[in-house]
Amino acid sequence: MEKLLNRKIICWIVLVIFLISLIPMLVISLYNHPCADDYAFGSTPHKIWEETGSIVQTTSAAFNVVRETYQNWQGSFFAVFLMSLQPAIFNQSYYSITAIILITLFVLSYLLLFKVVLIDFFKTDWVNCILIFTVVTFLSIQFIYSPVQAFYWYNGAMYYTGFHSLSILLISLLLLSGKPQSSFFKSLIAVLSVLLSFMIGGGNFVTALTTSVIVFCFVIYRIFFQKAKWLIPVLSLISISSGLLISILAPGNAIRQQYFHQMQAIPAILMSFVYAFLFMFNFIKFPVYIGLACVVPLIYQIAKSCNFSFRLPGLVSIVLYGVYASSFTPNLYSMSSFGMERVLNVNQYLFILFFLLLIFYWCGWISKKTPQAAKTKHKNKTNNRVLTENGTKRTLNTTVVGVEIVLVFSLIISCSIHMDVNPNYITSISAFKSLITNEAYTYHQENLDRFNIYNDSSIKEVKIKPFSKKPYVLYFDDCTNDIKDWRNKPVAAFYNKTSVQVIE
Repeated sequence: MEKLLNRKIICWIVLVIFLISLIPMLVISLYNHPCADDYAFGSTPHKIWEETGSIVQTTSAAFNVVRETYQNWQGSFFAVFLMSLQPAIFNQSYYSITAIILITLFVLSYLLLFKVVLIDFFKTDWVNCILIFTVVTFLSIQFIYSPVQAFYWYNGAMYYTGFHSLSILLISLLLLSGKPQSSFFKSLIAVLSVLLSFMIGGGNFVTALTTSVIVFCFVIYRIFFQKAKWLIPVLSLISISSGLLISILAPGNAIRQQYFHQMQAIPAILMSFVYAFLFMFNFIKFPVYIGLACVVPLIYQIAKSCNFSFRLPGLVSIVLYGVYASSFTPNLYSMSSFGMERVLNVNQYLFILFFLLLIFYWCGWISKKTPQAAKTKHKNKTNNRVLTENGTKRTLNTTVVGVEIVLVFSLIISCSIHMDVNPNYITSISAFKSLITNEAYTYHQENLDRFNIYNDSSIKEVKIKPFSKKPYVLYFDDCTNDIKDWRNKPVAAFYNKTSVQVIE
């Protein structure tokens, strides 16, 4: 009981550290402002809102943007709908909720996933679940490729991180559909799964494709191993395939494709495996590696104590690598490139989750092959075994504890070294630095100065100064000195100006 109490204390410490790490990210969001495609997609709904103040008519305007964009630019209909309703169309100050929405959605989706997998399926306790959840979510947020494109720039963040979070919610629901449920909850899961699937199909092609592959894997598994549980995954597969097909068939895709060099399908698929391998070394930064290593003992004990057989780890490894590689295919096919940093954010989210799942599966396989596995399940040979809340016997090996301590210190030292080289290496530290140096505040004030000019009806040809400060987690893009630039024209349209130009 004493050691269980100690484990709870550790859990609370880790959770508090995680929550504290989010504070600078949320505080700096108060200084967040729209840019680039935020204006392009939000211009028409903004005008309708200014004229009518009607939610219904503004939403109708967003549907009109979807219809026009579908014909002239891209087919991701549900994503365009969400991007057209960016917060600043209602009030400039509302844009600060962007990061709050996306971080909350991301964290809650991961919490549900880990709860379903670790507690509902593998019968561990909340302490282990929270420990693993906080470590993995912390690593996914703090060491992300581009924080601004992950959580702060609404258009790009909602398009990729937002839809990734929806995908995680869908996977959690599909997992729950395999557990005994009441008729009400089974129906609720079915409805939510079908709706989420269709929404994801109408989002970015990276998430839509990888989620489709995952849902297909659910269908195959349920048909062969859980024959009574196949209906919801099949309905979800039909729904996401329908949404994806609608997106693919959009006339606007062909127009947009003219601006990019397209790779043939087979080479794109083959190159996906190459890029997936190469980017593994970028995604598995040393602190991420150390952080995941810290939870390996927990993962091993959970896998060891469950009844799952963990057969065919080689096949599971190949399947996971294939699904992860599929996240590179859409951009290679359409652009002959691995994509922008916001795409790499999603690639990295998937890699960390799949790498953790791979560790878990191999730990389970190894634990089942250990000669002492069967014997130690019910015996209490030494004093370093304790009974946890779910009755499972755990081994608290002093060597493992020592290794954990070394790993934690290695993580701290590694982060310190990297921060000396790159102050923006960790998202929260970068946000904190921008706050205490007034960099974020200056950026905010310069945006407010611009808005005063934008909202002055007597000025039609707007001249603005470039930003003197560009916080790493807030700044994505800006207008240029060319009034015909694609970044300038939407701003002019948004504020009903003849032109907008940056003057040095």
